[in-house]
Amino acid sequence: MIKTYSYAKDKDQFLTPHFQVWEFRSYWDNESRLTTDQILIDEKLPILLEKIFEKLNCSSIAVTSGYRSEDFDIAIGGFAGYHSKGMAADIMCYDQNKNLIGSKEVCLAAEDLGTLGIGYGNNYTHLDTRDWKSYFDETNGKTGINSFYNYFNIKKEEPVRIEKYKVGDTVQINAVYISSVDENKMTPLIDTGTITKILENVRNPYLLDDGNIGWVNDDCIIKKMATKPINVGDKVKVLNNVQYNGEPFVLYYDIYDVLEISGDRVVIGVDNVVTCAININNLEKI
Repeated sequence: MIKTYSYAKDKDQFLTPHFQVWEFRSYWDNESRLTTDQILIDEKLPILLEKIFEKLNCSSIAVTSGYRSEDFDIAIGGFAGYHSKGMAADIMCYDQNKNLIGSKEVCLAAEDLGTLGIGYGNNYTHLDTRDWKSYFDETNGKTGINSFYNYFNIKKEEPVRIEKYKVGDTVQINAVYISSVDENKMTPLIDTGTITKILENVRNPYLLDDGNIGWVNDDCIIKKMATKPINVGDKVKVLNNVQYNGEPFVLYYDIYDVLEISGDRVVIGVDNVVTCAININNLEKI
């Protein structure tokens, strides 16, 4: 969403931990030469800059050009583009030693973050929040760059994924999502489940109990439950009161007896009276 601010009234307001309204003002060369009091800022823009800040471990980021009033944008050779919509910023990033981070590195970081509007400059980098991909080189006017890694002939190091959890792990959770890409966190009805599927490169990669609970990510998981081999005759505690067929059941006892085992299907009961069949991953040996 594009929000409108007043330099006079809102300049000191923080948009994110490192960026304030005044940094995106439309100006010629200093604060005394504003082209307009109005400042348009896409709320996604400072969030993007915060991600750049964190990824590059910056000591600071200077916004050299943020919002530009349309007449100003045209006057300096622009065409009332994304700057005039409050959707773009030209930035200079500095490392922990206060040294300028090269625009190549900033472009690569922005690409890694999935930014769609990136422009390479001599000592600055253009970033914008457009919803279609456009990578370009402002030093020579080249457009249609597919990847800055290819353009700069730099090999991209693929991240090594550390597998925290695997299919079959029983985990305790504090939140759940309705799909692998959903962003709306919900409170789970059941706080323990078994991972039955794992997807790559999605927001919520772990499916619990074949979807009877939902999808979770690492932030949702409190801990992995310790498991012990379960055999007929063992005493067990029910971690997730869902029958093998997916139907819930009422827990009348804290501890049950294991009466039968067939693969992952376990029949439990008390004093040889059958309660139900349940997935072995929903049980914990006592």
